[in-house]
Amino acid sequence: MLFNKSSQLKKVIIFGTGSAAIKYVKRIRKTHEVICFLDNNLAKNGTTLNGVSICPPDDIKRFPNIPVIIASDFFDEIYAQLKENKNFLQTNIVYYRSVKTNEVLREKISLLIKGKVWDLICNTPHFLMPIIQTLLKLSSLSLFRIGSLEDQHEHRILTLRSELQGTSVGPNFVNRRHNRLEVTIPTVGLYQFLNCQISMLSRAFKIDSKSIVVEKIHTISDEVTKYNKGHLIHHYQNKLALVRDEQQNILQNGILINGFYDKNYYHWVVDILPQLQYIQELPEKFKNFPILISNMSQKYKSIKELIELFNIEREVIYLPSVNDYLVKNLLVISSPNRCCPRIIGSAWSFADYTYSRPESILYLRDLVLKQSNSSIEEYPKRIFLSPSMKHRKYNQGDVFHRLKKFGFVKFNPENMGIMEQALMFNRAEIIVGPTGATWTNIIFAKHGANALCWMAEEWGDFSSFSNIADIVGINLNYLTYVAGVDDHIDLFSQEYVIDQQTIENWVQGITDK
Repeated sequence: MLFNKSSQLKKVIIFGTGSAAIKYVKRIRKTHEVICFLDNNLAKNGTTLNGVSICPPDDIKRFPNIPVIIASDFFDEIYAQLKENKNFLQTNIVYYRSVKTNEVLREKISLLIKGKVWDLICNTPHFLMPIIQTLLKLSSLSLFRIGSLEDQHEHRILTLRSELQGTSVGPNFVNRRHNRLEVTIPTVGLYQFLNCQISMLSRAFKIDSKSIVVEKIHTISDEVTKYNKGHLIHHYQNKLALVRDEQQNILQNGILINGFYDKNYYHWVVDILPQLQYIQELPEKFKNFPILISNMSQKYKSIKELIELFNIEREVIYLPSVNDYLVKNLLVISSPNRCCPRIIGSAWSFADYTYSRPESILYLRDLVLKQSNSSIEEYPKRIFLSPSMKHRKYNQGDVFHRLKKFGFVKFNPENMGIMEQALMFNRAEIIVGPTGATWTNIIFAKHGANALCWMAEEWGDFSSFSNIADIVGINLNYLTYVAGVDDHIDLFSQEYVIDQQTIENWVQGITDK
């Protein structure tokens, strides 16, 4: 039996029986007792997982007042399903990543120690390299020189867009500073690599037996940013990189369309899919090259629809993101818009940690809005963004109670298609809500609209949404609250209370104009 029964343990029910659930229950076994697992797969009903029964969702009625923890990254879909079931009306449903346990601290310490060991390995003196490489191969790992994609001039076969002098616009805080920083937005180039190893979750490309190159954010020092995703396990600044080096799936050719994350709406819309804008400009000799893209794109209604709007007239291959691939003839389009994938230590950002190419954002805006039918439905003029709070809980109900008297309507776009989200934002005159990927839709907002977003003060000048707002002409203001943590992982799940009166005062000031 995995769990020791004890009256001191908190009783919970886990929805899901996959790898995420299995890993999660190991973390909580000292503090929680799992009463049962719930799963939609009828074939699993009546079986057990680690000695605990697997039951159908309707069995929740046997366990009143016991919270359900969804141990799956498809929280939104599962949450919507359960809330439509009358048996779950009084059930507290939470997301497994938002539940803090002592194991989280232990994991952080373990990761910190592991990171320090890997730092030492990535600083291996030249004379020790043969020994270290031999030992690493036992774990299917190797050390490679790490470089920047922009420096691979011999592999850049076409300049799609020239280098651009632009601006990174920090948040326009209410009654506070507003930073605007001049930045050089790099060239959008087409790169060709032969026998190149790729990962769908990494903008790092193993181009030969000695080197891996990364699409970097050149406005950030290598000392404070990390690009370790997918097959790039670890790197120490710009010295050496620890790379997964095992047998890969082989593809003859392809055009890679990817980023560092494939489960986040913002990264799909702003970082990844804008690469498709340039497909029609590729040389004729590459007309038979298929698009290579993560299969996660087909699991989200909005992303699937957005890909269809690009009207791609070539084969598209959807690849599992868990695998690495060796592509014999690979084309890579450098990203027109970039956001730092991870900051080392404190999550504090400066405005230029993110930058966007105006042409790219406006192209995407026009691509979607020109397909819209303004007559199909009326949309509210004042919307309150109310995401599921699977990551961060706050006093959402109290805030909305204040806003209802101003005519605000709740809006949760997480399960909507791209067109419905775009039109909801485009018809709104005032938009209010907490920071989160939903704000990506400000790309489609009406020129001159007013918006209010709030985020933890510890995020600093995080500029992903303020950059977009500046490009499309939206008056986006920011409030902050003190989260009391500064690690980026903790900030994603830290509960908070936002000052309702300040929000009401802002709305009153806008409506009085």
